[in-house]
Amino acid sequence: MHDPSGAGWLQHAVYGTSRALVASGPSHCLNGPSRNFFIQARTFEICRSVIFNEPSFLTEPEWMDLTLRLRNSNGSLQQPSQSALLDLVVKASKLRVSLQQLAKETATEAFQLHDNLAIWDLEDSAMSFGHDKDFDDEQHFDTITKSVTDKAGALLGNRTGG
Repeated sequence: MHDPSGAGWLQHAVYGTSRALVASGPSHCLNGPSRNFFIQARTFEICRSVIFNEPSFLTEPEWMDLTLRLRNSNGSLQQPSQSALLDLVVKASKLRVSLQQLAKETATEAFQLHDNLAIWDLEDSAMSFGHDKDFDDEQHFDTITKSVTDKAGALLGNRTGG
């Protein structure tokens, strides 16, 4: 892995730590060296979630239960208030990711609705124009077709940035 910035190695390390914790499972992290590894790696996992704007397994009920059990049994190397704050940070990160996804979905639906309304408007304009004009004249039909095509092209160009 060649990365002069070192960001690739950092990403590899935090994702690797995350995968190791998930593979071991929360029940394995209750005692001994695994507990200490979890306590230290938890902070890295929360930072990974925030920095890379991704949800964390730490918000899953069994992992939240583990942090609560460690906090209540005084089995945490962190202060209880710090541990509780980290729980809030990881939950906030998950919420941010969820809201971002919802915003993308809503924007997509809004663009689709906009496009459908624009097409309806074009079709309605063409129908209105057709009632006012004599469609037997090929030149009028060509004018309508060109107008609708130009409007549709402008709409598509605005959507794709073209």
